[in-house]
Amino acid sequence: VYCAHEYTEKNGNFALTVDPGNPHLKARMEVVKRLRAAGQPTIPYELAEDLKTNPFLRADAAEIARTVGLAGADSETVFAEIRGRRNTF
Repeated sequence: VYCAHEYTEKNGNFALTVDPGNPHLKARMEVVKRLRAAGQPTIPYELAEDLKTNPFLRADAAEIARTVGLAGADSETVFAEIRGRRNTF
């Protein structure tokens, strides 16, 4: 994925608030922090990685629903909740 802006670190920090137990996300953020500290870009990246670490692409994950207080809710409801949280992060 080639996106236009370098928001990976901020987005990852947010993602950790709604998916704190995700080992793929934790590992990715270690790399991101190291790259950014060295002034290096975090993009491009592979979609397969995003599918494992992006909470918006994981709105159907039970652990995210539980974390945001919506255990058992449908993915659309969870997505809307995390989108609202990201808007004010």
